[in-house]
Amino acid sequence: MRIRLDNPGFVSELTEFLRRCECHVVQVGPKLLNVELRGAANEAVALQRARAGFCTSCGGRIERVLLNLGSAKCHDCRDGLRSDHDWARMEIGAFLRVWKLRHPDAQAQLLG
Repeated sequence: MRIRLDNPGFVSELTEFLRRCECHVVQVGPKLLNVELRGAANEAVALQRARAGFCTSCGGRIERVLLNLGSAKCHDCRDGLRSDHDWARMEIGAFLRVWKLRHPDAQAQLLG
């Protein structure tokens, strides 16, 4: 995912915030960051959510029949209708919304 900021003065603050959120962040331009979820941290969270009955791909509820079979994904994700990319976009988007609440003067956009 990429995040574009309007003000390069916020790049270092956002970078540090996302790194504390267990993201891998690389500055690829004066106002542009490349952001990825770290695999190990994401795997631990996914396992925790699966044990609680939530899909490891989209975060939605796993249907009871699939949960009883030990599935870690809901019907739609098992059928390929959702992707890990969607999950990463949702999670990084949530981190960005929290950061923007703490920095109301900052303009940042998740590019996908």
